[in-house]
Amino acid sequence: MRNVPGRSSCHGTTDAKFGTPWLDGQSSVYIKAQLQAFATRGRRNDITEQMRNIARQMTATEIDEAARYYASRP
Repeated sequence: MRNVPGRSSCHGTTDAKFGTPWLDGQSSVYIKAQLQAFATRGRRNDITEQMRNIARQMTATEIDEAARYYASRP
């Protein structure tokens, strides 16, 4: 309803979309910082603004959860 797709819909382990980075095992601090940068438009390397649109809709709790989720993956 808020245009926030599931985490693995693009950055999944075996079914990641072409051109999306592999996030499993990344630092939670790094992922959180990047999501916050997308949300505030500090990071603008997503040509279609897909990540900016998604990150803007995420709550601080959802950003924390996403960062922890990917950091916990092998």
